[in-house]
Amino acid sequence: MTEQENHNQNMTVPSTSSPFTPPPQVTMLEQTMEFKALMTIIRNKDTLRGDFIFYSDRVIRLLVEEGKNLLLILLHSPIITRI
Repeated sequence: MTEQENHNQNMTVPSTSSPFTPPPQVTMLEQTMEFKALMTIIRNKDTLRGDFIFYSDRVIRLLVEEGKNLLLILLHSPIITRI
């Protein structure tokens, strides 16, 4: 067996039969094509600094929007005082 074959044999491949299950307090963003594209651009080592900033800002906006959607909203009737 060559050194390359030995190296390939020792590599472990993540199991696709048991996907990652986050804890109950974690909310995952929907893995849309847009989100996957944004993450691909951000992770690319050849991405220019300006592009990285632009696309990471978009990912941050998506995270903030989703976080705001999870906030508990309490409806209150306004209190009107007459002077």
